[in-house]
Amino acid sequence: MKKILVSCGTMLATSLVVARKLRTECSKRGIDVIIDTCKTTEINERASIYDMLITTHEKNLNVNIPILSPVGFLTGFGIENTMEKIVTILRS
Repeated sequence: MKKILVSCGTMLATSLVVARKLRTECSKRGIDVIIDTCKTTEINERASIYDMLITTHEKNLNVNIPILSPVGFLTGFGIENTMEKIVTILRS
């Protein structure tokens, strides 16, 4: 099973909204994933056990996994394109 880490500044709203929508979209596509959330300050220490990071903060990160923006999940625009990228990464 693949694991995705979703992060935002405080983990109070953005990452939770994105994680919920991501679970729904993955489920629609028959993709079993574990999705966890964290604060931006926790990314570097937590990311190593995940297959992908979706974050609002992409600067000064020291991770060795694909990083994607959550904008499509927040605005509804480009969500299909983002999901195509996610599916490609998770199935590789």
